[in-house]
Amino acid sequence: MTADGTDQPVSGRAYGDHIAVKIIDKSSIQITEKLAGKIMNDAVATVSADGSKLTWKFTNNTGDKSITGSYSEKRTAAGPAGSHAISGSWMQEGLSEISEAARLTTFKGTDNGIQMTWNGQVVDAKFDGKRYAWSNDAGKTTSSFKKISDNEIEEFDHRMGKLTDVTTWTVSADGKSLTSVDSDKLHGTKTTAVLEKQP
Repeated sequence: MTADGTDQPVSGRAYGDHIAVKIIDKSSIQITEKLAGKIMNDAVATVSADGSKLTWKFTNNTGDKSITGSYSEKRTAAGPAGSHAISGSWMQEGLSEISEAARLTTFKGTDNGIQMTWNGQVVDAKFDGKRYAWSNDAGKTTSSFKKISDNEIEEFDHRMGKLTDVTTWTVSADGKSLTSVDSDKLHGTKTTAVLEKQP
């Protein structure tokens, strides 16, 4: 892909049919992903002066509200001699900031099922192994759910015919918090988050 800032067609991506990569300066680049002309994701990546850390600042427009945030990665391998500072291999360290729209998830128990709402997207599913579509989702995500116990469920997300994530949701014994463990099946990573129950 040419890093000249122009939209270039891509395939196999649920939230993008074009991507533009722009070199801002010797240590920063910008990546913009569009679907049917709409900017779905926009991110600026900046390499630290010593070349060991990469900081991303992003805006995500896949839901009702725009989500902004930042996260960092540490270098695991250098790029070729003379290449841009971002070249090489990086490993994500953690999410340092994310806006409120991304942090709120609502759950509602239904007859042998669950209804989930996140940033204007809703899925209303049964614990029957069938895939149910999320409304208002440009990526056309479908999810199936499995009840493990009264305090735990598993969520299986699919996009473009592939299993993308398996998430375990576990309510604490006192009912005051909810732990999410998301296994990204496409990238082989795992993310854990703890949500606090709202009034």
